[in-house]
Amino acid sequence: MKEIWRLYRVPILLGGASLFFIILSIVLLVKSLQTMSPITFSSDQQATGSAVLGAETIMIDIAGGVISPGVYKLAAESRVEDAIVAAGGLSADVDGELLAKTVNRAMKLIDGAKIFIPSTVDVAQSAAVVATPEKLSQNGGLVSVNFATAAELESLSGIGPATATKIISGRPYQTLEELVTKKAMGTSLFEKLKNQLSL
Repeated sequence: MKEIWRLYRVPILLGGASLFFIILSIVLLVKSLQTMSPITFSSDQQATGSAVLGAETIMIDIAGGVISPGVYKLAAESRVEDAIVAAGGLSADVDGELLAKTVNRAMKLIDGAKIFIPSTVDVAQSAAVVATPEKLSQNGGLVSVNFATAAELESLSGIGPATATKIISGRPYQTLEELVTKKAMGTSLFEKLKNQLSL
């Protein structure tokens, strides 16, 4: 026995060490494959689900040349075209040329948006500028940061072409304060103009 040990001790020790490491590797592999699920309470799941659901939908108001004007709930990433479809499509009295010039049907909507689709009846009744999403900048004398053109933004004191471009690039805005947080304008300019702005 001593002679066998003397002759084969190195291979026996190496084989034993290899066997130990193989077993250890298998144990660690099995442990790493086990997943630990956190304990969740049903009230937490309901609260999270309702918060996610609220963030996934928006409410918009569409009027004018659509079949069923009204307030609609749409997906958060919806566009003006989706609102038109939700309202039953365009009515027969829509002025197609004016619509093409004034309504950006690919524009993304924000929660609480008001969309007005111009029709021939509206054009005949009003000599004033038609209130479309792009022209909703004048809201009781206020300039809309979400819909005003660059020229309309530049009509405000302190806003030049560069600032107007930053404001347009940062759209949509949920609050006026986002003009500062999105770095579209500085705090001092915002304080000066906030009473002249609307969403």
